[in-house]
Amino acid sequence: MIDQARTVRLNVGNLPQTGPNQLFEITLEPATGSPTGRPTGPVLMKGTTSTAL
Repeated sequence: MIDQARTVRLNVGNLPQTGPNQLFEITLEPATGSPTGRPTGPVLMKGTTSTAL
């Protein structure tokens, strides 16, 4: 969980390997977590991966 008033840097080394244009979405979930184990809340942000130059 991320406090809404904070900026957080995520370590992408902890994520599975991604492919070109991998889609990521940030959703708003209940404080207790998703009841289904999958995203249930509205999408707040989304974007795709790109190659660093």
